[in-house]
Formats: sequence, structure tokens, C-alpha cells
Amino acid sequence: MLEKLLDGAIETASKAASACERTVSFVASSYELVKANWHMISTEGKSLVEVIAELDHDFLTGLPGRRKSMQDFNDKYTGIMKDISGREAGTAYIACLYIDIDKLKAANDTYGHELFGDRLIKAVADAIKHNTRGGNDIVYVTEEGYKPIFSRRGGDEFVAIGRIANKGDGRIWAERILNTIRSTQIALPGSKGFYTPSVSIGVCEVELTKSDVDVYKAMLKSAEQGRRGNGDVFLNRDGQKKIDTWLTQQYKALCSKADEALYAAKENGRGRVEICSSL
Repeated sequence: MLEKLLDGAIETASKAASACERTVSFVASSYELVKANWHMISTEGKSLVEVIAELDHDFLTGLPGRRKSMQDFNDKYTGIMKDISGREAGTAYIACLYIDIDKLKAANDTYGHELFGDRLIKAVADAIKHNTRGGNDIVYVTEEGYKPIFSRRGGDEFVAIGRIANKGDGRIWAERILNTIRSTQIALPGSKGFYTPSVSIGVCEVELTKSDVDVYKAMLKSAEQGRRGNGDVFLNRDGQKKIDTWLTQQYKALCSKADEALYAAKENGRGRVEICSSL
């Protein structure tokens, strides 16, 4: 885990040094030296510990950051591949929700970023996290395989990805979040008034089938280097990189189509859910 993390961090630091012509302090001559001194590495005035923490975790909302959410997606996606492979009717659905807080900048300008804006962001994040199951119309069952992935993508944008039981459940999930946020009231600073937030949500659903499993299995087979004593497969470096790239493409494709639907929701008046046409 540490080696993989270091590889990405060192590559990022190297690009930053080259592109910005700024000094990035790390030991470039030996990977072993870097690994031994990784806690001392810094880039753009931040320690590597801080950089990794930001990628892994958003301190305001408690949601995963970009790197952690992509790793969670990889684990979920490959888990679904294995699940489909073991069933005769090999089909599963994934929904991606791209969520944007409406008019956050105007709210910050009016009521203040620290006094109000952060509370607004956290309230929306809580609504997203707490609306994955409930009542008799449960969209997500309690098994680990259905546990959704959340991340904060920027100041006012969030992504939620989850395995859904049936086609169309992505809209149900999105509308549940939307309605919860519509009923939320945030106390305004210095007054007795309340602010009711609004979000726009774009949804993309994709059906995974045994054809997708075949692609995944073919990559695994070409990347297999051997097996451990317990039977687990370990992959060669190039093969693992190829699989990681493929998984990243699936993640980006889902998010891109959900983002397109989000743009349509904004164009059509905000405070609504829109579904992407296809993936």
C-alpha cells in the first residue's frame, strides 16, 4: 500500500517540479531512501503526510477524497465482477450521482464562508450519507457489496456511486437525497431566520454483464504472475497498471455522464434530478 502511494506521490511531485519550476524536496536518487524518509517529503509547502491526507479524506465533511474514492470504486467494481461471474444471470447495476449545491457562491457572499458556507456544505454531505436506505422501499440492501462510495469533488460538488438492485433505483436514490435537502433548514448567522438549501443532481446508471466480466478476466489472465500459498493470484507490475487504468476509465466514464446530466439539471432550472441518456 505504501509503495503504491509513494509511486503516485513521487510522480505528482516530479511533475509539479518540472511544470512549475519549483523545488520539490524529496530524495530522487533512490526509491529505498525515499521510502525510508517519506514522512519528510514535501511539495508546494505541504508535507507528503498532509498531501496524502487531503487525497484520502475531506476534513470538513468526513467524506473520502479523490484518491480514496477511486480506490473504493476499484474495489467495488472488481467485487461486482466476481459476483456476476459466480451467478448464472450475470447482471448488476451501478448508479453514479453527481451532486452540486445550487448558488453556493451567492450564499457565501451573503452570509459568509466560515460562519455559514461550511455549515451548508456539511449539511448537504450529511444528507447524502444518510439517504442510502430506509423504509420499505430500500434501494440498497445491507450487504457490504451494496455499500455506496461517497466523495467531495470540490467546494460544492459531490459524487456518490452505489450498486443498485434494479434499473431506475438511481433516480429513487437521487430524489430521496433531493427531498431531504429540500426539507433541511440551516440557521442563518446573527438572525433567527433559516436557509433552505437546494441541489441539482445528475444520474448515470450502467448495467454490468458477463461481457464486462470477460474483459476483466482476460486482463487478469494476461497479468497473472503466480499464486501465493493460499491460492491468491498476484499480478505483474505492467498487468496491474493496465487493470488500474481500465478501472479508472470506468470511473471517469460514469462520472462524466453523470456530470453531463448534472449540467442539464442546472440548465433546466436547478433543484432537480436529470438522468443521462446513455453510457
